[in-house]
Amino acid sequence: MIVHWETFLRGIRNGLKTSLILIKVVIPFYVLISILKETPVISYAADLFSPIMKYLGLPGDAAVAILA
Repeated sequence: MIVHWETFLRGIRNGLKTSLILIKVVIPFYVLISILKETPVISYAADLFSPIMKYLGLPGDAAVAILA
């Protein structure tokens, strides 16, 4: 199988562009969730969504993962 260098390099460029887009989205959310974990907001959200999570058979803390 012959791989053309142009195709290979285009794939690398496209992969890097996609990675940069994902990094721009994921890092701010990661920082936000990390900050919220240090505050009582997460426990309030877990308590708020606990009835819904119990209906789904999940603990209230699962709301944090769903919201994130």
